Amino acid sequence: MELAVATGILGVGLFGLTQLHGSAIGGVARSEGIAGANEVAAQRAELLSTLDADDVAACTGAVGCMQLGGGAFLPRLASAGGFPCTRWVDGADVPDPGGMLSAEGVRFRVDTVVADHPDPARQPRARLLTVSVCWQDKHGTVRQVQTQRLLVPGV
Repeated sequence: MELAVATGILGVGLFGLTQLHGSAIGGVARSEGIAGANEVAAQRAELLSTLDADDVAACTGAVGCMQLGGGAFLPRLASAGGFPCTRWVDGADVPDPGGMLSAEGVRFRVDTVVADHPDPARQPRARLLTVSVCWQDKHGTVRQVQTQRLLVPGV
């Protein structure tokens, strides 16, 4: 009888450990996708913020690349004078300064939207840059991160 109880307790414990291990693996995969997307967004925003605000392509459209609910991607943004407002980046091509990122096998969609500053009286000619990065996780759900920069002419 004691052996049966001990075996039952051990079985429940092992089941719990396997569930915990599976959750930990999933969490690591999600954090790698988020880290890769954040790195892509930061690189794109930094690159464009080095340009004068008047020289940044006027990419327009809906901000974000993910449909509500994460089921699919929104349509691509139109190019602005040869500048690709939507582009794709392979995870293996994302530089990783910390050496901890493993986004290999992930494709990131990068949407860039540039809009006039919402308060032109206080910030004349300033523009708001929004970079949205989306990718599909292993379950097919579309995930998204965004970053914004204020572009001020002459600064």
